[in-house]
Order: sequence, then C-alpha cells, then structure tokens
Amino acid sequence: MDKIKQALQAQVTVIEENYRHYLNNPFEASHAHALRVSLRTMRALLNFLKKSMDADVYESYNQQLRESAALLGPLRELDVLLDWCAESAVKEDKLTKYYYETFAYLHTLRRREMKKTLNKTSRKQFKQMIAILEAINTDQLKLKDRKDWPWYTKRRLNTKMTQLQDQLTDLNHEDYEGVHTLRKKAKKVRYAASLFGPLTDKNFSKVIHQAKDIQNELGALTDSHVNQQLLIELAAQVDDKAVKSGLLALSKL
Repeated sequence: MDKIKQALQAQVTVIEENYRHYLNNPFEASHAHALRVSLRTMRALLNFLKKSMDADVYESYNQQLRESAALLGPLRELDVLLDWCAESAVKEDKLTKYYYETFAYLHTLRRREMKKTLNKTSRKQFKQMIAILEAINTDQLKLKDRKDWPWYTKRRLNTKMTQLQDQLTDLNHEDYEGVHTLRKKAKKVRYAASLFGPLTDKNFSKVIHQAKDIQNELGALTDSHVNQQLLIELAAQVDDKAVKSGLLALSKL
C-alpha cells in the first residue's frame, strides 16, 4: 500500500509543477495540455482505487479534480482546433483567402479563454484542489488495508483492459458520443497501467501500448468531427464576413 500512496504522491507533485509552468506561461499550449493531462491522470488513478476507498473521500478528490480540469476544457478545445486548422492551412494553403483573419480571430478567442483560467475564481479553485490533494501526502487517503495489493492491482488492470477490448469490438464508430466515452476509458486504463503496473510482478507495457493505440484510433474518429462542428458553431456566432468565410471553408475539410 505504501507504493500505491507513493505513486499518488508523485502525481500530486506533477500537478503542482504543471500548474506552476502554466501560470508562468499560459500562452504555451503544451503547458495547458500537460496540466489537464496530469489532472486526468490523477482522476484515473483514484478511479482505479475507487472500490478500495471511502466513498466520501473519493468523491471529494474527484470533484475537485473534475472541476479544475473543466476550467481548462474550453482552452484545450481551442488549442486542438488551432493545431488542426494550422495543419489544414499548410495542406490546403489556397482553400481561403481569409486565413490571416481567421487565425487572428481564433487566437483572440484563445486569449479570452486563457484569461478565464487565470481569474480570481479559477485560481481559488486550483488552490483549493491542490490543498485537498496534498492530504494524500499526510496519509488521509483512507485506503483499505489490503495485504494483496500487487495481486489486486494486476487483476484490476487485466479486467479493465479486457472490458475495454470487448467494448471496442461492440462499438458503433458512427456514435461519436460513444466513441468519445470509450476513448476516455482507454486513457484511464493507460494511465493506471503506467503508474500502478510497475508495482506488480507483471510487465504491463503491452497493455499500455494497446490502450494508447485504442485512444489514438478513437481520437482520429472524433477529432475531425468535433473540430468541424466547432468551426460551424463559431461561424454562426461571428459577424465578420471574412472570418465567417474562413471558418466555414475549414469546416468542410
């Protein structure tokens, strides 16, 4: 159990470091992404341990992580969109004559969302979340005292991977909501296997790679759809004809 707690404590440190990096330079998309991933990783680890935790303790941690990650959601959505549009602009450089206006508009939106993550309310949420997570470092996690943690961890990881593969087999690839949900499950398996797998006597590298492959496969199905829909929604909200034209042109790729 000590190794489980050490893995969680290490992840708390990662979150704190990523938040500092983000505060220092929120203009860098990779910092926002790293912070969001570290929050999601911690949620995945706690979800993996959920059956061995007090329900109220689990929910207090999970709620704080969920709310903090949600603050970064719109910003990450725009970063993904900007990256996708940038690649499209290189591949289809004559698609529209309004690329400059379109990217200027998208970057304005990004800065607006970035500022929301840095206001007093958001900073208070992040500070509160980190304070609650630090309780892990003072042994307040209240995990059940199992003597079979390595065996339990191995069994849970194997079960989750089997469930993931079964759900992938039955997945309707045109159900974007279902695809997105399964992609999140693949991430949870990958994160848990990466941090808890080494605590067992089994090599989980194959599971990690399989989960990542599933995540990437499903991401390829959803990313274009999500970006195209977002471009259409943004085009409906903007009055500038040049920007509207550029957004709609990109949405048709």
